[in-house]
Amino acid sequence: MADDAPAVVGSRFAAQPDWLRTFDFWTDASHHADPYPHYTELRERCPVARSDALGGYWLVTRYDDIRAVLQDGATFSSRYITVPDTPEPAGPRIPLQLDPPEHRHYRQLLLSLFSPATAEALAPTTRAIAARLLDTFVHAGGGDFVADVAARLPPELLLRWFGFPDEGVELLACLDETIRVGTRDPSRRDEVFAARAEADAYFQHIVDERAATGPTGEDVLSVLVTATVRGRALTIEERKRILMLLYSAGLHTTTNTLSNAVAHLAAHPTLRDRLTREPGRIPDALEELMRYESIVSVRRTPLRDVVVGGVQIAAGEPIMLFLGSAGRDEAVFQDPDVVDIDRPVKTHLNFGAGPHRCLGSHVARMELRVALEELHARAPAYRLDPRRSVTRHTGVERGVDELWLQA
Repeated sequence: MADDAPAVVGSRFAAQPDWLRTFDFWTDASHHADPYPHYTELRERCPVARSDALGGYWLVTRYDDIRAVLQDGATFSSRYITVPDTPEPAGPRIPLQLDPPEHRHYRQLLLSLFSPATAEALAPTTRAIAARLLDTFVHAGGGDFVADVAARLPPELLLRWFGFPDEGVELLACLDETIRVGTRDPSRRDEVFAARAEADAYFQHIVDERAATGPTGEDVLSVLVTATVRGRALTIEERKRILMLLYSAGLHTTTNTLSNAVAHLAAHPTLRDRLTREPGRIPDALEELMRYESIVSVRRTPLRDVVVGGVQIAAGEPIMLFLGSAGRDEAVFQDPDVVDIDRPVKTHLNFGAGPHRCLGSHVARMELRVALEELHARAPAYRLDPRRSVTRHTGVERGVDELWLQA
């Protein structure tokens, strides 16, 4: 195999660009600011390529290749979620980091908690929280939408739905902010690990407490207290690891998706005004905006030697799937760099695909829809603050650091 190219079955790929050899998606400044030129070049030249950074990993950038890997849970393990290998202090998150057939038993247990009916039942609570946050935001004349609204709505909703006491909501919201900021800055990794350890200890406390008192209603904690898997009750450790996943997966992802959407709308007042006039189109706009900024990059690890997109990859070699690139794939979406809420096909991979497709997609869609409905009703003329620039990050998630708006 040549030094500058992966092993290829066939000959349809050009050599890899020079920058890719040392490409570290955690730290590359241009990638954080705007990853789409990287994605476009890779899709055109070498859609399955390899970097020597971070211990070595593969990058997959085309929609069809990414979707095929995501759908094949028997071949591609989800035990590790990024590169380099970073074991979770509390153990693998359930069911995200489990493989078939073990994964299926836990996922089936959780499906009823995240049904469309559950999402709609949570809508009034979501609307009340969003309205309160936005009223304060508008009364102040605006501010940093990320810190004041987008990063506060998810923890308030999810942790009350889970059945956590008020002090837990505040504690975990603060810890999530540390994790959210730290995960885009490798120099703060020790802070992230410390915050996760503190969150883990709090979850242990809450699980022990609820196990002692028994179920108190229909909240998630009460459901987990009585839940069974394969004919037995969940252990306290299993309950804790499930809660850790649900907590972490439902917060910063929603924050980033909402912030991305509002950043685009604030910079495009014609579309903002259309959604104010036609709030019924907000769900369509959300699907298109999630296609335009599919935020997550996820890892899979082949359990055997395999060919992906015409390229031979050995068992055990990390593969990063860049969902943001899939959303801009010219082979699937016409004019992919344009936001078109009238686009007839809006299939995107923002929530993944296959056996590990996001459990919380119904709740997330409801939460995002309600937040945008309330924003356009309460601050229809919101706009970017010309005195402040919008700062972005990519890494394993595409999001907004600060989004200063006038309202």
